[in-house]
Amino acid sequence: MGTITVGINREWLNDQRIVCYSLEGLTVHAMIEWGEEITKTLGTWPSDSKYLAIHDLSKTGVSLTLLVLTGFNILDPGVTPSAQARVETILRQRPKLEIKLAIILPLSMSGQITTKRGKSSNPNNKQIDSRIYNERESALEWLTAYIAEG
Repeated sequence: MGTITVGINREWLNDQRIVCYSLEGLTVHAMIEWGEEITKTLGTWPSDSKYLAIHDLSKTGVSLTLLVLTGFNILDPGVTPSAQARVETILRQRPKLEIKLAIILPLSMSGQITTKRGKSSNPNNKQIDSRIYNERESALEWLTAYIAEG
């Protein structure tokens, strides 16, 4: 597991076919660095496979913070407006690239609020499929089905 910035770690799963970002804390500066790292990773993602990612927000105090800092756009893979704009540019340049994003939220009250309020800034983008889960196993099951698909 590698540290992206304070409070954000990256872990590679399934022979580096799934990237998992786990948050333990969040600041505006950390979000900006995280967004930059996401777009770098997406920009170099193999063109013959789907970008499979997990944003693990299950730790206490993370989900509501991200909800507020993203303006409720937790379903956006880019996490900040500028990074999301770069994600959209990459997708326009690579029309066959698909993003499958699993967001893990806690079952706590804050997780329930985040689940109900979370949205995407561009819900009509067919290249992005974001789903909310309450446990890592279910998220991984959904994503690994795309690895088997090829």
